[in-house]
Amino acid sequence: MEIREYKTYNESEILRLYTSVGWTAYTDQPEVLRKGFEGSMLTLAAYEGDQLLGIIRTVGDGHTIVFVQDILVFPEHQRKGFGSALLQAVLNRYRHVRQIELATDHTPKTIAFTSQWDSMNCPNRLLWIYERIRIPASQCQRQLLGGIRAAIGI
Repeated sequence: MEIREYKTYNESEILRLYTSVGWTAYTDQPEVLRKGFEGSMLTLAAYEGDQLLGIIRTVGDGHTIVFVQDILVFPEHQRKGFGSALLQAVLNRYRHVRQIELATDHTPKTIAFTSQWDSMNCPNRLLWIYERIRIPASQCQRQLLGGIRAAIGI
């Protein structure tokens, strides 16, 4: 396996990857996904020969914060260390950045992946891992409005 920068956007390859993991919010708007890639700070890809295994895409300023926007591995290649290798490559690339963040869904697969990073020793920096949970829209709206009101003192 080789990890290298993903410099030339191949729409069919990327749509196949995102579709394979069920990320249809991205694949429903291919042009938006392409623009997202263009605006990314760094995208790395894992390959075996010319075969794409997975990608990791980051956004941020590269000095004070790096946010892992996407990390995907084709299902047939998951649980083989490719996702971990991609994340480790980002951590190595941005070792000078104090705060690195990753948000994931709250599923057994993602919990298994992120749990290995929970106790990771990151001296002088933070690796934040957030799990997204689904709550009813009405409850979310109440929480958001409550937070805004508290922040502005009303």
